[in-house]
Amino acid sequence: MNHLRGYKLKFPNQEVEKAFTQTVKDALERRVKDYFISTQDQIKSTLQAKDIESFIIAINIAFSSIPYYITSKTEKIIIVTFICYFMV
Repeated sequence: MNHLRGYKLKFPNQEVEKAFTQTVKDALERRVKDYFISTQDQIKSTLQAKDIESFIIAINIAFSSIPYYITSKTEKIIIVTFICYFMV
């Protein structure tokens, strides 16, 4: 039954682990930034068109996509920036 234990994959060294972690972090940050830019554009266009129903839908979609837990400092900065932008 020992063959069912599996294999634990490790990084060969700290440099590889750090590079991998940074690459994943950069990709996620770009994705979040692109998402918020898209959402921001959608919200702006609904306001310019004076389409209140679409505006409310866009705001609900934006806020429903924010996780109920915010774990990283980057996430906190993004969320606070997003909220402050719409309060001005």
